Amino acid sequence: MRSLWVFCFVWLLCISVEAAVSERREVEHPCFIATNTSKIEIRKIILTDAHTQVDAVMYGNPGEPLVLSSNTFLTAGKASFRLRETDKVSIDGLTEPDVIPESGHSYVTLSFDPVPRDTHEINFVEKDFNWKIWGIQLVDKEPYVYLPSFLESQSFGTDTELPTPVLKVGRNIINGYVLGYEPSMEIEMTLHLADWMFPEAWSKQVKILPDGAFHIETNLLTGTPARLQVNGASLNLLMMPGEEMMVYIHLPRLSMSGSEVLKKTFRNRQKAWYTGSCEALNTELATRGYPLELEAFLTSDEKAEMKEMSAEDYQASLVSLMDKKKNALTHDKKVSRTFRNYVMANWNVDLCRLLAQRGIVPDASDDFYSWYGYRYADYQDAVCKLREPSVLWKDITGARAVIQDCMKKKGLTSPDKKKLEEIQTTEVRNFTSERIKLVEVLVAREKAVKGHVVEHLDTLVQGADILPAILAAHRGQAVLLDFWATWCGPCKKSFTAMRPLKESLSGKDIVYIYLTGPTSPELVWRGAVSGMNGVHYRLSKPQWDYLCKSYGITGIPGYLVIGYDGKLLARYVGFPGVDVLQKDLLRAMGQ
Repeated sequence: MRSLWVFCFVWLLCISVEAAVSERREVEHPCFIATNTSKIEIRKIILTDAHTQVDAVMYGNPGEPLVLSSNTFLTAGKASFRLRETDKVSIDGLTEPDVIPESGHSYVTLSFDPVPRDTHEINFVEKDFNWKIWGIQLVDKEPYVYLPSFLESQSFGTDTELPTPVLKVGRNIINGYVLGYEPSMEIEMTLHLADWMFPEAWSKQVKILPDGAFHIETNLLTGTPARLQVNGASLNLLMMPGEEMMVYIHLPRLSMSGSEVLKKTFRNRQKAWYTGSCEALNTELATRGYPLELEAFLTSDEKAEMKEMSAEDYQASLVSLMDKKKNALTHDKKVSRTFRNYVMANWNVDLCRLLAQRGIVPDASDDFYSWYGYRYADYQDAVCKLREPSVLWKDITGARAVIQDCMKKKGLTSPDKKKLEEIQTTEVRNFTSERIKLVEVLVAREKAVKGHVVEHLDTLVQGADILPAILAAHRGQAVLLDFWATWCGPCKKSFTAMRPLKESLSGKDIVYIYLTGPTSPELVWRGAVSGMNGVHYRLSKPQWDYLCKSYGITGIPGYLVIGYDGKLLARYVGFPGVDVLQKDLLRAMGQ
């Protein structure tokens, strides 16, 4: 009997212990899909029936107060779980907060309403500062992302030769998908280009469509290194003029590779898959965790210490650092020769840049691939202060001055035309001319938004070339083409009906192009369009007839809606109504 009593007691004790354990679930270093902030990261989540504890790291400048608003929640679907209590952090500044220490980060504890233990994924939202972390996993694995089967078998790391660095003007095209993306996520994508004309300054915002697709077209002078930044994380890649590539970006892995808490786990995980131009190198760059700049290997304390060194000691310290890293890269059997050459070329250029900034004349010319250094333009600019520049770099700096003056004065002046003719390198001169055309396009866009622009289409432009010539200045914008005439009563009524729509969409990237033919007397037409914002063309009869016949404009007013990618999305004969056109134009923008 006694043994039975003991057995029952032990059994009840085990059940109570198991119940207590089941009430508590911990997730260490939870994975996530994306974040729009570098100010807070999550180290651990503890779920109990009483509350949900979030152990986090907050980042900032030393002395910065640790404050969160009462509008801070965890969310799961439509449910939200409010912030109750904190350790070190003041809610709404109602109590005296701790401050960020000299390290630049502080470990804090946040307590929220209890999240149900069977929840698999939550979001963190701080509404006042607009800090968000999407898709935080409450299971010990990374978020699921569908990867096309043909990519799963893709291999990389094979030894091939890097493309020979040459001057060649051409357009590079990147098509891609952000895998794991949802339209509700506030994701910003930017292409940073190591452009010789605009070192440290040339960047391009990239539109992401609801399905995660994106498209980038860029004119290049030579093979050009670039960084594709997605919020706080980025991919290094090499772009070649006249070539095209496809890229599939694993959003969770890329986001986590930029996290201080998770970067050690994910910096050597594959974050993107490429096909097409430089596919093997770019895929390896998206997988290996080697930075392309030497200072990335230094702590903030080491950087501060080196600033106080003499020029000789500074050079010796940098050379020692690079030799050490080169030795490690040389003995890394996982990397290809192509990848090794590319990374070492970047390190060589970066070493020369850093030395030149300290007044030491370096020489990167012995590196065949030095043009592929992301900081090559900075290196050359620094060296030009120490010695006579090469003919090529004289032409580059001259071209820069012409382009910058053109941007400032909204057009090419006569003195700048003369400077352009003095550029000796043919490719640089041609590339500069292309950039000036781009500036003129941007100026035309600005004028079209602020007022009316009267354009002239050369009568020699005929047939299938007519519409592309009209749309060329508006690549990447949604376009409404309006066919009308000065004598057309319904056309004039539609202009009045369209005013509220144009005002409501005034902040959108939309351009309105008005086309008329020779039946509109020129003087009457010029007077009519003077108060109508948009771009205006008066076409020749063959041009007007061709467009109307080719696109089914059998009467006026007539309309064509063109998407940001240049595709025809809708056609109407007769005014279809404001609501219809608004819906079409938003769709044309990719919304």
